[in-house]
Amino acid sequence: MKKYLITLIITILTAINVTAQYYESGQDPASLKWRQINTEHFRVVFPEDFLSGAQKYARFLEMSFDTLSVLYPGVNARLPVVIHNHSMESNGFVFWAPRRMELFPLPGQVNLPGSPEWQLSVHETVHMLQLYSLNQRGFGLVMKYLVGEQAMGLDILTIPMWAIEGDAVYAETATGLSGRGSSNSFTQGARALATNHGGIYGYDKMIGESYKDFTPNYYVFGYLMMNHLRSIDSSAWNNTFRDVLYRIPLNPVNRGLKRETGLTKKKLYESTFALLEKEWKESDSHGFTEYPALNVSRSRDYVNHYSPFRAGDGLIISLRTSLSDPSRFVMTDEKSGREHVLTTTGYIYPYIFSYADSTLVWSEIVSDIRWDNRDYSVIRKMDLRDGTVNQVTYRTRYEAPDLSPDGRTIVAVSSTSDLRCSLVFLDASTGEVLMDVLPPDNLIFQRPAWSSDGRAVTVVTLSDEGEGIRTYRPTGKKWTVNMAEGNTDIIQAEMFNDTLFYLAQGDGSDNIYRITGDTVITRVTRSRYGISGFSITGDEIMFSDYTAGGFIIAAEPSSANYGRPSGSMHGVIPELAPWPSGSLQGKIPGRAPSLSGSLQGETPELARSFSGSATGDRQDYTVPESTPYRKFSHLFNFHSWLPFYADIDELMTDPTIISPGVTLMSQNLLSTLVTTTGYEYSQGNHYLHTGIKWKGWHPIIEADLRYGGEQIVSKDTVTRPDPPSVIGDLSLNASIYDQLWFAQGKFRQLLMPIFNFSFNNRYTYMPQDNRYDRNLIFLTGRLYFSNTFRMAYRDINPRWGQVIDLRYTGAPWDIDLYGARKYARGILFFPGVAHNHSLAIRAGYEDQTPIKRLILNNTISRPRGYDNSLISEKLVSVSADYTMPLFYPDLAAGSLLYLKRIRGSLFYDRMKGWGTHDYNAHEYAAQGVSFSSMGAELLADFFLLRIPFEISAGASAGYTPDEDRFFVRGVFSVNIYGTVLGRER
Repeated sequence: MKKYLITLIITILTAINVTAQYYESGQDPASLKWRQINTEHFRVVFPEDFLSGAQKYARFLEMSFDTLSVLYPGVNARLPVVIHNHSMESNGFVFWAPRRMELFPLPGQVNLPGSPEWQLSVHETVHMLQLYSLNQRGFGLVMKYLVGEQAMGLDILTIPMWAIEGDAVYAETATGLSGRGSSNSFTQGARALATNHGGIYGYDKMIGESYKDFTPNYYVFGYLMMNHLRSIDSSAWNNTFRDVLYRIPLNPVNRGLKRETGLTKKKLYESTFALLEKEWKESDSHGFTEYPALNVSRSRDYVNHYSPFRAGDGLIISLRTSLSDPSRFVMTDEKSGREHVLTTTGYIYPYIFSYADSTLVWSEIVSDIRWDNRDYSVIRKMDLRDGTVNQVTYRTRYEAPDLSPDGRTIVAVSSTSDLRCSLVFLDASTGEVLMDVLPPDNLIFQRPAWSSDGRAVTVVTLSDEGEGIRTYRPTGKKWTVNMAEGNTDIIQAEMFNDTLFYLAQGDGSDNIYRITGDTVITRVTRSRYGISGFSITGDEIMFSDYTAGGFIIAAEPSSANYGRPSGSMHGVIPELAPWPSGSLQGKIPGRAPSLSGSLQGETPELARSFSGSATGDRQDYTVPESTPYRKFSHLFNFHSWLPFYADIDELMTDPTIISPGVTLMSQNLLSTLVTTTGYEYSQGNHYLHTGIKWKGWHPIIEADLRYGGEQIVSKDTVTRPDPPSVIGDLSLNASIYDQLWFAQGKFRQLLMPIFNFSFNNRYTYMPQDNRYDRNLIFLTGRLYFSNTFRMAYRDINPRWGQVIDLRYTGAPWDIDLYGARKYARGILFFPGVAHNHSLAIRAGYEDQTPIKRLILNNTISRPRGYDNSLISEKLVSVSADYTMPLFYPDLAAGSLLYLKRIRGSLFYDRMKGWGTHDYNAHEYAAQGVSFSSMGAELLADFFLLRIPFEISAGASAGYTPDEDRFFVRGVFSVNIYGTVLGRER
């Protein structure tokens, strides 16, 4: 019976990992005041400075629910929604345990035509309907009563993530003016792989991803597969979904798909791309040019060069990304092909920057030092003449900066916390605001660009009606409409002399077009897969052109003319699958004309009525009045439980640590208070456990209490009488600490001052005084600091980094029993001899001298190969690890295992201890005793049973010279490159 119980626990834990249950996105500033809007299916909670935006989201969420219920019928639910409008992130999540939706509503600089609020609302509402469907009937409903909201993870494990996200992308594409499914840039990676030599990767490599090759994410191939499935049979997915609800067989999705379509998941993948490969190869009839790369190709890496600029003397500046390196600016010599790294950047997205007058300008996301859900977008610049990098603005929300041709003025998109957009002009030296221009017609601005004469700024505009182009002339404060908003996806626009050049989707990919003064549109490029950005110098236009190996640097004469554009994306954008019958408007959409016909065509009627534009059918939906949301009246939210007792943190590493009892878990909506309560029956004793973590203020307060069982009594002999008043054992640990994050470009720092209080009501007999000492209190002060270099996708450890951990522990009320413990540890990271290799050197010191009557366990671990039964009064340690990737096999053993990477390390550990107690051998060595070991570790990074989280496991083998002994041990690893920051155990 215990075996089956442990299996159930492992499954629950796996579900917790997969669905990010108990997940915190972080906290918002404590100073914010919150309000709420209660609708039929949502409770929208938001900061009070986002009232108008929250009202729009409340309306769109209800409209989405009505529209999308046809996809997942029968759901009657109400979901809390939290809006984080002080973030510079554009995203959304739906979580279970506790159940909620979190929205990060910033439009950002990469949008598709139409309302970004509608697209976000639709996508996340699909997830709401998916997950609510899973616990309203069948096995999911039973598990909901058994373990609470965390039961969702048990069912979600049986549904591939590509299906979950792919169907959400399908919905946003079918119901909006646009959607990622209608975007060339969204599918270009899959198209390039499918139509190049070797074709698309196998199913397991695609879902498990690869360290060796670029693989499109599961949103991309998930949409293509779900769209294909709904094209085969519009009811196949609904019928398959019911198999998950009502049955408990192994792999119910496979069984359901095979019954409905004759295809397994893998066969559906192969069928999808067999059809798409044929269509995509036929679509080459649009005509394309194989542009030669002006940069040298690195064939064994996936390298992208974004936004190239001419810098004179045959030099090209670009922003380069790869699997092996974080984003960095590079200078490429066109003649020799050599690349010179200018600087590694902080977090940049999207990959755009500006260059003029020997100066680079870009924006980086910088997190708030404490609040995860508040961050900033600051402007940085680099002077190529002396190599200096400076930050121009601080605590700002500026995006997509562009430097004027004379290098004196920066124009950027500014957004306030209530997401009001403006065009801001800044002094390039001081960051002083020179002018702040509000948009006409409540437009959203994207990618502003100075004209070649520095007298005007051209922007891509976004509204509910789509994307357009407008130009602003600061001297006359006048706007000119270059292209009215419509359903063409426009990426970039720039005025050069009197000609407007713009990058937009059309003619089989994303291409550059030209509008001359006579309003004639001509095509400048013939890219096969698409262009991401361009710059114009003299009579040349330089751009990033996509290939299967990434974006290359290419060029065309700015006078190039490939005729009038057709706008056609026929055969490139897959035909949209029919919408299921029974939608809100009672319409069944056919293929949207904007997806396969002219990009200047009419908006699809279904999209027009669904998207929330002025012609929508649900604009008359009345949003209820908002009311205050009192944070302190919503502190507790018990969402899940376990029919046994377990410490959640320990359970993650050892599923066998369970006892009879019950465990309750609470996390409030704003993730400021997390609590656990549990009852345990163990070895004939009853225990009460409580834990609390308060993160709503600048210092974080954490405490846990355990009471029950027999009070601990330490005495010299078993015959010694116990003290007269022995009660239950009580232990309390409490900490107050702060997590302060700092970002300095390519480095990120964490500073944590910590104070810990530990209490136990134990009795300790003192023979010298012939009495019992009662209660034991330890106080610990700790200072932790880390400074680490940005990591690339293939990195195992940071290339550069420093970690310092200092602690002092004392027992001020029991100084006759315990001496003070001093602890110091440091880590230095260095790059290895090859890419993604690293050298880590660790050193530690611990001292408890002079020893009083009792000694504490050592915090620093012994060298590998030794157990921790030894305790030294004083010790020093040093170790070195050289870590490297060895192979990227990308091998699949059916659905059982997918082997992604094999990595290894060489290690040497040495420690010297004075006053060493060996409690197993009952020995004591007052003089210094050395311990050392050397050896190697071999680990594999892999996936089991196609469950979407990566496992690292392997073996450590070594030799201990002091004992002339070899050892081999199993290793189960998750890479954490600092020291453990959790409480001591």
